[in-house]
Amino acid sequence: MDLVKTKRLLHVQEDIVLHAYDDATGLRVKAPKGHITIGCGHNLDAKGISPRVSDMMLEDDIHDWVVGYNNSLQFFDKLSDVRQAALISIAHNCGMHGALEFVDMLLYMSEGNFEKAAEELINSDAGRSPKTARRYHDLAKMIATDEWVFV
Repeated sequence: MDLVKTKRLLHVQEDIVLHAYDDATGLRVKAPKGHITIGCGHNLDAKGISPRVSDMMLEDDIHDWVVGYNNSLQFFDKLSDVRQAALISIAHNCGMHGALEFVDMLLYMSEGNFEKAAEELINSDAGRSPKTARRYHDLAKMIATDEWVFV
C-alpha cells in the first residue's frame, strides 16, 4: 500500500481542519459545558491540533482500515496500491462497516472484474448522492483503470 499517495488522495477528498467540527455542517463544535478535550487533557477549544498530529491521526486511520480489510477480505492484500487506496477512501468516508456493505462491488473486485465493481460503486447511494458523487466516481475510475485520480 502506497501510504504517501493514499494520504494525498484523502487530503484531496477531505478538508484538513485542525479543530473539532460537525462533518455534516462543517461548523465548529463546542461543548455545552466545559471544553472539548482529547488524549491527555488536550483542550481542542483552546488549541486544536497541529498539522503533524493531524497527519499522525490520518496514518493511524489508514492503518486501521488496512487491518480491517485484511481481516475481512481475503483478496485485499492482492489488490494494487491504487485499488487498495480506493477501498481505504471508502472506509474513511463511511467506516469499515459501511464499506463492507458494498457487497456486490467487493464481490466483483474479488473476481478481478474491476469494470463491474466500478459500475456498482457509481450506481450505489453514495455514487448518486450530490454530496459524495464526485468522490465515488473518482474512486470508481481508480478501481476500473488502476490509475491514481487526484483532482
